[in-house]
Amino acid sequence: MKLELIKFTVYVALVLLVLISINFYWFLTTILPPSLLVQSAVRIAVFSAVSILLIFGITIMLVKWFTFSVVGPMPRLQREINEMVDSGKYCSLKTRDQDKIREFIDTVNLLIQKLS
Repeated sequence: MKLELIKFTVYVALVLLVLISINFYWFLTTILPPSLLVQSAVRIAVFSAVSILLIFGITIMLVKWFTFSVVGPMPRLQREINEMVDSGKYCSLKTRDQDKIREFIDTVNLLIQKLS
């Protein structure tokens, strides 16, 4: 599930990058005269490449952050919950400071306290 979500996000980002580049080129063709457009072809290509790299890099950083802080703790939390169910001993779940699901885990801990 996680890997498919990451792949989907990367594919959407790549499609958006291509669309942004095409849109930028069309925009330049409307405001620049054809002779200047030919002279500036290298600059336009470099600017498009840099834009694509920047947006792609930002997308990768966001995906990495999301998977680390939101999806990352899930396997451990599932394992801890399964151990509680198997042993019958209920204890609070722990999260790292940077985990974004801390509020949800606090609610689950409240439920665990009520059940035990």
